[in-house]
Amino acid sequence: MHFNIYTFKNIPLIEFAHFFSTDRYNFNFGVIPNAFEIVLCERGKMNIQYEDHTYIIQEGGLNIIPHNKPLKAYSDNPGHGHATISVNVPYELEQITEDEVIEISKANNRPGVFLIVASEMPSGMQVEKITVAMKKLIKEFETDINSDKTYFISGLFNLFSMITAESVRIARLKYDLTPMPIYSLYSKKAIGYIAENIKENISTNDIASYLGISTGYLCKIFKIFTGKTVVEYINSYRIKRVAEMILVYNMSLKEAGEKVGLYNEPYLSRLFKKYTGYSTQEYKLIHKIKV
Repeated sequence: MHFNIYTFKNIPLIEFAHFFSTDRYNFNFGVIPNAFEIVLCERGKMNIQYEDHTYIIQEGGLNIIPHNKPLKAYSDNPGHGHATISVNVPYELEQITEDEVIEISKANNRPGVFLIVASEMPSGMQVEKITVAMKKLIKEFETDINSDKTYFISGLFNLFSMITAESVRIARLKYDLTPMPIYSLYSKKAIGYIAENIKENISTNDIASYLGISTGYLCKIFKIFTGKTVVEYINSYRIKRVAEMILVYNMSLKEAGEKVGLYNEPYLSRLFKKYTGYSTQEYKLIHKIKV
């Protein structure tokens, strides 16, 4: 795990912002001066390949792609989809450690405007909050695309602040808690159980009984491992599957909900809005681009 810090030499502006869907994603990019992209990988992981290294943005994860070097971006998954905000601003890019991130956050005296990004920002409760803010900003930009770009500065700075805060939280995990392997083992088994039984009325007690551990212990280690409570994870996983079925298989909300054990349509609608930030109709509209 490492961290990048972007120090801006001017006011950052959005160059473009959109939702992108395609059956096969494979693009080569040359150097684009003063540019980087905030990327949320919604469906199918994304590989970012530079000359000297490659990293992966997992499905549901978020990261920053600097365009200071040529790169290849591709996905091996069919039906790939991601959301992107391209930012234009002169910047300096520096790689820093967890300790340096924590020191910067404590000192609070670094000159200029900056953005700190962890090399891995997997899906989780905090990333989902960033996702909602990012999608809202993209929607506003697409709606008012002819507006003065300075209109979106406050939304962009809010996004930078959230990403930096999450990166600082990740850096502090080095000292706050180093999960033991057993945490990962039980949590991964719990996630597998949820995926296999998603159509059932799953409870925390059911999962704890399956694992042979107490409910309290399960709740504690699951929150450490995923950043979510068990109930939050089950709900977000269900809505993620529902969203996929609506887009990929053109199912109705009711049909998709029944596939994941949600039969109360008004309740399902509220959950969908809570975890995606949109109604089903809005969600379909913002993912209307097909290549």
